[in-house]
Amino acid sequence: ARRGNGYTLDGVPITDLRGRPSANPTIEALEDVKVQVHTYDAEMARTGGGVFNTTLKTGSNDFHGSGFFQTRPIWAEKNNFFSQKAGIPKPNNPYYLFGGGFGGPIIKNRTFFWFAAEDYHDVQTRNLSVIFPTAAERAGDFSALTDVQGRPAVIYDPLTSRTVNGVVVRDPFLGNRIPANRINPVAAAMLKYMPMPDNNLDNGSTNYTRTALINNRFQQEYTVKLEHKITDKVSVSGFYLYNRTDEPDADYFEPGLNGPNRFADPNDYLLKRRPQIIAINSTSTLSSSSVLALRFGWTRFPDNNTMTATFDPATLGFSPTFLNQVSFKKFPTVRIRGYDQSTLGTAHTLGAADPTQINYKSWGFNGSYSKFIGKHTFKMGADFRKMGIDTYIPGPGSGSFDFDKDFTSANGGTCDVLSGNSFAAFLLGFPSGLGSRQSTLPISTAFNPFTDYYGAYWQDDWRITRKFTLNYGLRVEHEDGLREQNNNFTVGFDPKANSSLSNVTIPADPIAGTAARHVGGGLMYAGVGGNKTYQGNPPASKWSPRTGVAYSFNPRTVLRGGYGIFWAGLNYPIPSTSNNNYGQVGYTQNTVSPQTSPIPAVTLDNPFPNGVVRPSGNSKGAVSGAGTTISYVDQNRKAPRVQQYSVDVQRELPGGMAIKIGYVGARSDRIGLGGSVDTPVNINQIDPKYLSLGSALAQPITNPFFGRPELAGTSLATSATLSRAQLLRPYPQFLDINARQVTEGLSRYNAAVVEWTKRLTHGWGGRFSYTYSVLKDNQVGEGNTYSDVAPGNPLNNYNYIASMPRCAGAAQLTSACYDPYAEYGYGIVDVPHRVILAPIVELPFGQNRKWANGSKVADWVIGGWSISAIANLQSGFPLNVQQTDNTGLFSNAQRPNLSGQSLTTPGNYEDRLASADHPKATWISAAGFAPAPPFTFGTAPRTITALRSPTQKNVDASFMKTFRLGESKTALVKVEMLNLFNRVTVRAGLNANTVGNTNFGQINNQAGFMRITQIMFRYSF
Repeated sequence: ARRGNGYTLDGVPITDLRGRPSANPTIEALEDVKVQVHTYDAEMARTGGGVFNTTLKTGSNDFHGSGFFQTRPIWAEKNNFFSQKAGIPKPNNPYYLFGGGFGGPIIKNRTFFWFAAEDYHDVQTRNLSVIFPTAAERAGDFSALTDVQGRPAVIYDPLTSRTVNGVVVRDPFLGNRIPANRINPVAAAMLKYMPMPDNNLDNGSTNYTRTALINNRFQQEYTVKLEHKITDKVSVSGFYLYNRTDEPDADYFEPGLNGPNRFADPNDYLLKRRPQIIAINSTSTLSSSSVLALRFGWTRFPDNNTMTATFDPATLGFSPTFLNQVSFKKFPTVRIRGYDQSTLGTAHTLGAADPTQINYKSWGFNGSYSKFIGKHTFKMGADFRKMGIDTYIPGPGSGSFDFDKDFTSANGGTCDVLSGNSFAAFLLGFPSGLGSRQSTLPISTAFNPFTDYYGAYWQDDWRITRKFTLNYGLRVEHEDGLREQNNNFTVGFDPKANSSLSNVTIPADPIAGTAARHVGGGLMYAGVGGNKTYQGNPPASKWSPRTGVAYSFNPRTVLRGGYGIFWAGLNYPIPSTSNNNYGQVGYTQNTVSPQTSPIPAVTLDNPFPNGVVRPSGNSKGAVSGAGTTISYVDQNRKAPRVQQYSVDVQRELPGGMAIKIGYVGARSDRIGLGGSVDTPVNINQIDPKYLSLGSALAQPITNPFFGRPELAGTSLATSATLSRAQLLRPYPQFLDINARQVTEGLSRYNAAVVEWTKRLTHGWGGRFSYTYSVLKDNQVGEGNTYSDVAPGNPLNNYNYIASMPRCAGAAQLTSACYDPYAEYGYGIVDVPHRVILAPIVELPFGQNRKWANGSKVADWVIGGWSISAIANLQSGFPLNVQQTDNTGLFSNAQRPNLSGQSLTTPGNYEDRLASADHPKATWISAAGFAPAPPFTFGTAPRTITALRSPTQKNVDASFMKTFRLGESKTALVKVEMLNLFNRVTVRAGLNANTVGNTNFGQINNQAGFMRITQIMFRYSF
């Protein structure tokens, strides 16, 4: 899994609860960095991949120091690919980085210090290509609206909706024009803050391209380390690291970061980070054959988004009913689908990013004891860590409003590119009525989760013979389930829970063939009614046997291999108010707008007419969240387990060369179905046997929840009728029930690796490697640089969770119906081929080299030069293609049908990118897919290996000259050219993998940078 590695500084873990290092020390503070992968060391803890072990410098009896300065000349920097194509000039991007280190003795032979600092400032640019409505469309005139092929798109009036033969039908607006008196006043007021497009075309191609400057981006970091030798056998050391980072994002609506209307720009925010790390180490040599090491560590990682401007939503004309209930004042978050952009993992069209208060924290101690006995090196140790997060995240405190084309399409669907328009729905002031699109208003409370980790290990490195070495060991670990400081969260969902709604009877439905039943099910609150106080189902102990072998056939040929079990830390996400992804329902309360469909009853100016639901804590018990969408953490969540194994043969060749041929494998299970973003599984979907009901699923029938006080303020209590589909849900008193951190995932990785290396001799050396690999998994929620919006629930799958009711007549977890293993296939980050070439050449001039060896002048001018490069060539990722769900089963998304035609478009790499010179170009052929008809599942697989993102090709080069100024003084000049051949690396726009979207199949965003030249000067003594 991503973020499955571990990180240590001087032996102290610095990994936060999300799997990130709390800070990255400056290079001037580093003594050594070791990356442990496939080492099968029992000391490696809480990792599913590898461990990055970093050792910091310490002083000595002599004073030493270093300093450097690095800059990127503007004249040598290339423009953004898409900006250049659009004729946008290259901006000035000043950049500089400087730092240094100094250390030496405080008391000779006893006490030493090392201090290092770094300061980084730059101005970055980012490119944005999106669609904004034209001036005519802002006035309600959609007569020129077309798709990318020039076919006219029609908008329909939702107030004319009626049902004919079970199908919703509507009348189109006359002339494709919305009358001026139908334009919502709040929508009209918001339009003042939306930029005008660069042209008057709205045909699915981007019409607004900007390069934004990110000014005043900086980082300052300071590290100080002290070491004291108490005796010749006992030493103590410690360090303190402080990092100060300000990272403003790119404003695309106005130039610079001080535009007066930046509160409306989705990319406007300032990320402030202030990590601190403290570590203390003690090392004692107990005897000539034994060593004891004790360590303590403490980290804090404030990671806060802050607003750069304020805004009063009252100026937009909202009703006083709404304004009196907002939790804080900012520009509302507005998403108009097809006119949106991705910011901080979410997508919207208007409204600056929401502020957050997040502080990741940890402390812990560990120790190890080593003993050498004959041919054995024994090592044992223990480890304790406490990790947590202190948060207050208000979310979109002035409301989050989502507009799709369901209210302006012919039949309420969203898959027909020629029917409906989301901006037209926005003008009308009708937020979407789709279950996964409904508007919300959150009210939050503080949230403070934490977990404790314990580990112990024993290992023996046994040199059995001169040729044969065996390493074997055992690690035992335990990690508590996540707890909350005040028990302010849920610990699961009980499908049989009783509540005050249990006396509601869902009547028999002869059309669906269902019998009458009582309502059951509800959330389980920590510490209430005998419930546990932690989330998940952690094992009491996690056993990790590990072993490795090395056998020398002869002095030039070595066989190595190993096997080990590793337990990864859970990939905890950023706490969120919008989806309660830690199960904070009741403490963070989301009020859902009670929109109705197919005729909308809720308008933008008064989006929550029934009031806002206030946090109730756990007081409502199993009825908490009823009438709304809720989330919880699966009570059967397990600990992710990874089995790693490898074998290779290395042969030393003449001339300092060696070749290695090997196999690497990993089997992971109990990993997250939702991938690194924890896409949820909706357990409140409908059995697919009801697909045969077709449009009858949407038929209104008597609402048994009407008027129930437990559901006050929700659509379930205020409407006399409900759709048949709602009453067919397993738990009809709720909307979606999203299970988080579902660990029914698995993956299998197999790779063959060939590597050739040459030591730097006779003026040259380097490395070449080729990897052929296969990654298969069932992680339905994962994404990549093209499929960045993971499909999530692409099939009807409420039995993806072993604890939930299985589908009718199917054996649990064995039938293809609701079986998570039916999704097993090529992973969405599968890279079958990868080549790395990294040569290094020393020019044969100057001191101790072939030519000009005796000339000091020649040595200063042409001596001491070396050239190195690294080339990376790898396959693209397989893509997934989805469509908006039209099954009627409350899935989040589904897959289209394969048409049998080509899935890719012709042309070379750049011809298929949607740049300004061919804005309609697509990477994926729309003809290769057809929307799955309503009430059916599509035929496209989860990942399509015949359809991949662009191949990645990159070459970086470095030119370095060293000046020797004496025995201990050197100067260095280094010129690096990143992306030497100026090849653009790309990513897709938002929802570009969704059939029916106007930008389907397009690539119009740059990932990374074009060629950058950076120059560094360094001096050390």
